[in-house]
Amino acid sequence: GADRTVSFHAPYGNHATIRLPTFGRAMAYEKTTCDLLVVSSGKRISSGSMAAGQQATGEVYRFNLDEGRFSEPLAFPSALRQKKVVDGDDARVLQLGGSCIAVSPTHALTAIGAEDGTVRFWDNRVPVGHGPSDN
Repeated sequence: GADRTVSFHAPYGNHATIRLPTFGRAMAYEKTTCDLLVVSSGKRISSGSMAAGQQATGEVYRFNLDEGRFSEPLAFPSALRQKKVVDGDDARVLQLGGSCIAVSPTHALTAIGAEDGTVRFWDNRVPVGHGPSDN
């Protein structure tokens, strides 16, 4: 069955296991920060919450392999600003996640492909509060 764990193996067997907060879809290693980056399925919000101004967001979990702990995740908002309600169905649950992730081997740049059809880039040398750029 599917679960939310990532196992680290050594020649002698299973070395360690971590559990992700939500399901991961793809992962990459970022060598300048020693982070394992896992793009997730995203957080769910109801359409009522979206009507109240909340946006669907996706997250990239960062597990620092040197320190052995999670760092603050990278969050990115949906590029889809409004969803039409079809046939009065306002009980829908909206979710934005990432589909793929890549890290440049020569620069500290990361790119993710999101479900809303956008590609998001960010520089891993910049503090987390600045977020990815929408290009």
